[in-house]
Amino acid sequence: AATLRAATANDQVWVAKGTYYPTAGNSRDSSFVLKKGVEIYGGFVGNENSLLQRDFKLNSSILSGDVGAVADTSDNSYTVVTAINVDSTCVLDGFTIRLGQAIHTVQFPINQRNSGGGMYITSSEEKAPTLANLTFERNNARYGGGLFSSTSINLTNCNFKLNYSSYNGGGIYLLSSSYSQYNFVNCNFTDNFAKFLGGGLGAFGVQKRLTIKNCQFERNNCYNADGLSIFFDNFSDDTIDIQRCRFSFHTRELYTSESNGYLVSLFPVSGNLADRLYFHMDSSLFYFNKMKSGASSMINVYMDNSENYKVEISNSVFENNRASFGCLRVNFNNSSGNATVNKCQFINNKVFSSKNGGGIAFDSEFMNANQINTFVVNNCVFAKNDGAFIMINPEGKAYAKIYNCTFFKNGEYPFYKTDEFTNENKSVNKIYLNNCIVWEPYVNEFLRKFYHMFRSTDVWSSYPQLDYYITN
Repeated sequence: AATLRAATANDQVWVAKGTYYPTAGNSRDSSFVLKKGVEIYGGFVGNENSLLQRDFKLNSSILSGDVGAVADTSDNSYTVVTAINVDSTCVLDGFTIRLGQAIHTVQFPINQRNSGGGMYITSSEEKAPTLANLTFERNNARYGGGLFSSTSINLTNCNFKLNYSSYNGGGIYLLSSSYSQYNFVNCNFTDNFAKFLGGGLGAFGVQKRLTIKNCQFERNNCYNADGLSIFFDNFSDDTIDIQRCRFSFHTRELYTSESNGYLVSLFPVSGNLADRLYFHMDSSLFYFNKMKSGASSMINVYMDNSENYKVEISNSVFENNRASFGCLRVNFNNSSGNATVNKCQFINNKVFSSKNGGGIAFDSEFMNANQINTFVVNNCVFAKNDGAFIMINPEGKAYAKIYNCTFFKNGEYPFYKTDEFTNENKSVNKIYLNNCIVWEPYVNEFLRKFYHMFRSTDVWSSYPQLDYYITN
């Protein structure tokens, strides 16, 4: 800590393996403070003469907040590492950051005593500090157990494990400014927990761009079960881009009809017609996740009372998951927009109700007569799911257009929709299938006579089931 305090711009600090504390005393406000222009590298034995010679995996350099009584976390540093008004010339690379305890009884305003047990970042600078090859483990905070940031950050090759938040963001909590941009590359989030929202990552109010690439999320959880891995809230005029990520082995066993169970959950800003949101996911895997809740799915996108929304998911695989509303649920609530799923596979996904789509659930409700929602599915495979595609709560005009897809053994209700009719007795909820293979040999002999491969229900039982358009 003394060496870091003495460092000035353009200095490099090389740190040998071992455990380091921010103070020789027991002050809970003590922290390793990062500086502009100072680069700090861990993972050395002590006889190297080049950065390329270090091995930070073999030679652990540990920054610890255990400044009080040993093994008593109640007197640990609030925040192990602090970065205030730094920029990209500030580098922290090759450390394990552990045992911060930002759990001060004063909950607001957000500061180093209640947020970012492992690391606290805030800045008026538009550029982010450079953070790489870091492990955040066993940190605790009210907001952001492992890390809190209210400015742009770039994280590369970082691990977040066993961090805890008593509010939001078990691994990370992001609280955006107007210029914030976030980049996560090759990061792992494992066994993190938030009491409310965002077990792995909680991001609130991002207004520019958030990119997550080549990251893994495993066994994260949150008590409220909304965003076990990731919770995005209050987004506006943004792009959220998730590429080549894996989400696996998340479990939510506690069942209550009121609670949600979403693995990745997104709620944009409500009520601003100028807002735009583009959510893009590509080449990602959802595998062996189980959410037993009143409303649950692998991905939940809720478009509330606004316009200009676009959702696009491509080249992704959903396999051996279980939820109540399928793998992907897109809900347009008094909003116009469109969603596209392209070249994806939905394999052996099960639900807690046989009428809900194990693959995709398209929800369009509280719409006015002029609002239109379109859901396009291209070149996808749906096999051995409890239902493939469900369309519910139709109002306004809702269209599902399914092209060049294959459906095989998707249970009792492969296609299911609820209908609502205008005064002219015309449905506003339509499903189109074109150039598809549909092979659905439902084998339950007792229920065969009640079986409808394409099933509809309507709010007025006197009207017929209709509005499936099937060609080629």
